[in-house]
Amino acid sequence: MDTDGHASKDGQVEFCNTKSELAYGVYELAVSLGLKPTIKKSKAKLNGKVVGDKWRVVWTSVLCVFRLERKSSRLKDSIRGVQNQRYLLNIKKIKSVPVKCIQVENKSHLFLCSKAMIPTHNSFALRACAIYYAANIPGLQIYLFRRKHKDLIKNHMEGPTGFRSLLAPWSGAGLTKVLSEEVRFWNGSKIFLCHCQHDKDKENYQGAEIHILMIDEATHFTESIYTYLRSRNRVVGISIPHEFKKHFPGKSAGRAILSANPGGLGHGWVKRFFISSRPPLTIEKMPKSQGGMRRQFIPALLEDNPALQEQDPDYRYKLRGMHSKALAEAMEYGNWDIVAGSYFEEDFSPKHILDPFKIPKHWPKILGFDWGSAVPFSAGWYAVSSGLNDSRGIITTKNGLGEITDIPSGALIRYREWYGASGPDKGIKMTNKEIARGISQRELANEQIAYRVGGRDMWITKGGPSISEDMGSQGIHFQKADNQRIPGWQQVRARLRGINQIPYLYFFSNNENAIRTIPEAQHDESNPEDVAQGEDHCIEEIRYICQSRPFQKDPERPVEDYAANATTFNDVVQSHFRVMKRKRGRRLYG
Repeated sequence: MDTDGHASKDGQVEFCNTKSELAYGVYELAVSLGLKPTIKKSKAKLNGKVVGDKWRVVWTSVLCVFRLERKSSRLKDSIRGVQNQRYLLNIKKIKSVPVKCIQVENKSHLFLCSKAMIPTHNSFALRACAIYYAANIPGLQIYLFRRKHKDLIKNHMEGPTGFRSLLAPWSGAGLTKVLSEEVRFWNGSKIFLCHCQHDKDKENYQGAEIHILMIDEATHFTESIYTYLRSRNRVVGISIPHEFKKHFPGKSAGRAILSANPGGLGHGWVKRFFISSRPPLTIEKMPKSQGGMRRQFIPALLEDNPALQEQDPDYRYKLRGMHSKALAEAMEYGNWDIVAGSYFEEDFSPKHILDPFKIPKHWPKILGFDWGSAVPFSAGWYAVSSGLNDSRGIITTKNGLGEITDIPSGALIRYREWYGASGPDKGIKMTNKEIARGISQRELANEQIAYRVGGRDMWITKGGPSISEDMGSQGIHFQKADNQRIPGWQQVRARLRGINQIPYLYFFSNNENAIRTIPEAQHDESNPEDVAQGEDHCIEEIRYICQSRPFQKDPERPVEDYAANATTFNDVVQSHFRVMKRKRGRRLYG
């Protein structure tokens, strides 16, 4: 600092060098001493010409970093206010003895770690927390989950910040033993690395006693998997040290720590559970029906990850260069209002949501149905608009943006829904006849249903009457839906996009489940053109309806011109005669 350092008149300290290794070394040293430096890269000039790069490390502190009096005299006692920093006061040499953890003189015994002296990444933070709790609470059982096994090992075992590298010194001293999917500590604590790729895999943990439940990338999991694992989250059979009891509220309550980014098939439930229900950082005790635990959401932005920005300064621009604008914004700003990577990401918006109005009696009405028993069923009633040229009146309403909307001819309006769910993606197990009677009760006396369309699984027979037969016995009859998935999704997308930004598929605002699940639909990993399995019951039923009334659009040709220019039967016959005449070279008919 005496040679390459500088102290300004206001007490700001600066170190400048053309060697990046030296500059980052000074930066790391300053951070480790409790300072708050910043490092910036710029161009170095000599006689007005650029000769290379330079790095400037800048901070403010009364900590004397100079021997030269002319520089140290510029440091001011008042340059900084009171800071929540910890400084090294003394270092003593002691004999080498086994220790359980590095500790500082602080009630929580926390200390700064990693290159930026903080846990800077979701996955790393979980590993650091797991090691911290395991080392301080004997007999603790920590379950760390990732959806897929290969991601679990790649992210948490391998690499310079994986468990093997982090615990190498402890393993060398015999304090820990790192196995393929388990970490054992000298005090009896264990960290289990677990995966739950399929919904049925959750049953593998039926008898588990999960003291601390950690879920990495929680939005990759379904709500049913999380709620099931949470039911195993309890503390029994061990004694929690007094200083950690506040981390485990309740007599036997466990602790759950989740990390997540916006997007993924679990975006909806994570947002509903943790983000939408309370302001950030607020701690709220949930009712027993929702687990009875306390919940808190801690937001994080790209700016909160200085190590990543340091190691990859262009990361922000790489995000912005992604094919998905919504995904880039969600990742950069932590925007949970955007469903990143949604199948209908750029198609579904508030303009598709209408204030309810009285459906004209003469508009055709149809019903779509996706059957379910253990999982929810979805019934949606649709009206087919007669449009602006309807002699019996023009229908206008407000959409979700507050704009006045005219309903075009041929547009579908989902004006009523019945969603058979008792919990997260959990059905109500009604019999087929009970569902049929429920549909009949919801249809008004003067409501003429043109037709009903249901999924093809309703016609499967296994030693007894099919679902369609059972419901037909109650007067509710269905026709088979088109089972082609990809063309069906294209039909849904075409209606959502419509013609000239005017949609041809709308939803009354009281269709809560459809409005909730459409933006949450994700691309299937094995086939991106398809929708991933999940809570897809509403959109399946919407697909059936859209396939039953194929949407054809020709923006260059007004809809009313089709009838005037339609090809007649006589046109077809005359065309056939002309072709045959050319082929045979003689007149066939007089």
